[in-house]
Amino acid sequence: MDKSGTDLLVKTSSKSTCVIAVVLLTACLFLLVACSRFGDSTSKNSSNNTPENAAEVSPAITPETPVKTPEQPTEISELIENSSCGIKLFQDIPRIKETAIPYTYFINTVDNEDILPKITSEPISCGEALEALSKFQLRLLRNEIYARHGYVFQSKELNDYFSKKSWYKPDPSIREIKLSEIEQTNIDLIKSYENRDSFVLTGGTVISWDLDKDGKKELIQFEAHDCDEYTLHINHAFITARGDNLMGYCSVIDIDTSDSQCEILVRSLGPSNDDSFQLYRYVNDRIEPIGQVDGLLSEVPGNGYCSIRVRANVLQTWFLLDLYRLNSNGMLEDVEQEIYPVSATIKMAGEEVFLGEIPYIFPYYPENGQNENNLYGYNVITMLKDLPIVNAPSNPQSAGVLKKGERIVFLGSDNKEWVKIQGENGLTGWFQLYDYNMLEVGGNEYTADEFFSSLCHAD
Repeated sequence: MDKSGTDLLVKTSSKSTCVIAVVLLTACLFLLVACSRFGDSTSKNSSNNTPENAAEVSPAITPETPVKTPEQPTEISELIENSSCGIKLFQDIPRIKETAIPYTYFINTVDNEDILPKITSEPISCGEALEALSKFQLRLLRNEIYARHGYVFQSKELNDYFSKKSWYKPDPSIREIKLSEIEQTNIDLIKSYENRDSFVLTGGTVISWDLDKDGKKELIQFEAHDCDEYTLHINHAFITARGDNLMGYCSVIDIDTSDSQCEILVRSLGPSNDDSFQLYRYVNDRIEPIGQVDGLLSEVPGNGYCSIRVRANVLQTWFLLDLYRLNSNGMLEDVEQEIYPVSATIKMAGEEVFLGEIPYIFPYYPENGQNENNLYGYNVITMLKDLPIVNAPSNPQSAGVLKKGERIVFLGSDNKEWVKIQGENGLTGWFQLYDYNMLEVGGNEYTADEFFSSLCHAD
């Protein structure tokens, strides 16, 4: 081949190579554009699942949903100041499985369940009946009294809630409802719980909370090793202790809102509902135990005092309210009472703080003619013999006689040897015991079971 032919071949090959390169480059650009459009399409499709479409598949918010929820645990990336070593992240503190559980019992209010189904016919025995309810549930309970009379509410939320109840028969003609004495008493009692401040703040196994009120949150972690042993972590400090059938989480409470500390409570259920709890504070980067009580925390008004439901030492298996306070050293201590009542709220008169008894009103008829044991509240039982009673332990003059067949309730005790009692006809007084449940009447010895039906003798 001559030189001109060779040059032509080289030129032809170069042109072919350029054409191929252009074709490949065009194909690549086409693929890039296609991928980009596909990605945009995929992104748009996936975005249609959130948040607009998510509302279609997520559960609707119902009136049973509490209006307020406890403060949620902080995310692991949240910046906070650690006062002990200047670290601004929690990332070097091992985190336990995260959850958030309120301290008080959760009482269901689903469509086919009622909190207190006999609220219009029986007085509320306010042991755990009201103490365990949120403000929202208390509102539902109070308005249920009106709903059972067919009242139509202006609140859509209430109408929607009660319309799901099979017993609700709305009557638009009803403008005013005449309440019975029991109903009005129950409403007033529920209102007192709705208006009561409670400084049980939050609970869970992992909590972020400002325990020492310095504006910087601490990381609180509760680790249960088994039913009886746990480790409480606060930032880099920890303490290991034992309980008895642990509840499985801790709670943050504030017994005294005027001081610089919140408290951490660890609750145990005990072998047979014999509640107990251990209380801690976080002071100077240390976890300090400040009290251990055999009982169930009841009321925390935030004034330095709290009421605790404790097991009684006389008569039968029942539970009374005791008053505790934080002393000047920040330790929880018992405040001795003249009477440990079955039902009461913390009240103040000047400088005095005390447990104010809540009166009991008998229902118009006994429940099916039978007695029911209520360990945490009033228990209506029947007299089996006549029992003379006195005005008070300090005033042993006769108050009268409770007659055989009469219904009575126990109102409280000095938790030593005296029990306060009320008859259905209004007679109120005290009787004396010895050796736990023995009585002396007319010179003869009796057990309490010979005078009272349906006493409870649980383990």
